[in-house]
Amino acid sequence: VPSTELVIKYAQDLGLTNEQDLAAIEFLEKSRFVRLQNKNSLLLIKAGDLGPDHLLAHAHADSSTFELSYKGERLIVDSGIDRYGTYAERLRQRSSDAHNVVTIDGKNSSEVWSGFRVAQRAYAAEIHVGERDNSLYLSCGHKGYERLKDPVQYKREFILFENHLEMIDHIQAAKTHRYTWNLYTTKPRNVQVENQAIEPTSCKVNLSFGIQIDAYHYKVTLRGTSKKINSRIQLL
Repeated sequence: VPSTELVIKYAQDLGLTNEQDLAAIEFLEKSRFVRLQNKNSLLLIKAGDLGPDHLLAHAHADSSTFELSYKGERLIVDSGIDRYGTYAERLRQRSSDAHNVVTIDGKNSSEVWSGFRVAQRAYAAEIHVGERDNSLYLSCGHKGYERLKDPVQYKREFILFENHLEMIDHIQAAKTHRYTWNLYTTKPRNVQVENQAIEPTSCKVNLSFGIQIDAYHYKVTLRGTSKKINSRIQLL
C-alpha cells in the first residue's frame, strides 16, 4: 500500500488539489465515527456500534475508544494489532483493556472470543456533539455492561481544547464494581485522573500491522457503585 505522502504527490502531479478546509466537527451518521478538530488537535472517537451484526470478524471490544493527533503527530493511540489466528495475544489485543476505554470488573464491553468471533456486543448509546466557549464537545456511550448481573450504564464526555483534553466517564450501578481506566500514548504526558497525577508503565503499541513502537500505558483502578471519573490529559 503506498504511503499517504506518495498518494498526495501523485495527486499533485495530476494537478489535483483539495483546498477545502475541514469543519471543526464531523459526524458520520451511519458508522457514528466522530472527528473533532481545532488548531492543534485532531480527535477521532468510535461512538457507534462495533459494525454490522452479520460481519464482526475483525471487531474489537473498543466501544467509546478514541485516538488523538497533536500538531500532526499521533499521540494517543489504541495499542493496535499485529496478528491473525487464535493466539492468546490476538485475544488480548482485541480486548477492552487494550484500548482507551473504561473496563468494568475485568470484562470486555463486547464478548470477543477465538480469532474472529463476537458474542454479546455493545450497542451505542445516544450521541450529542457541539461547540462550547473555547472547546469542542461530544457525549457518547454504550450498553455493553448492561448485560452484567448488576447492569451498569456507561456514558463518556469529551471536551477538547487546543492543548488539553478533558473527559468525564459517567457510570451508574446499584452495587460495587471495579472500574479500570486505560490510556495509551506514544509520548509521556501529564495525565490526571480524579485530580491525581498518573505515572505510566512502559508498553508496546502497533501503529499499524507490523509496525511496533515503545509507548506508555496509563492505568487506574477504582471501586464504587455509581461513579463519575474526571480525567485531564495535557497534550503539550
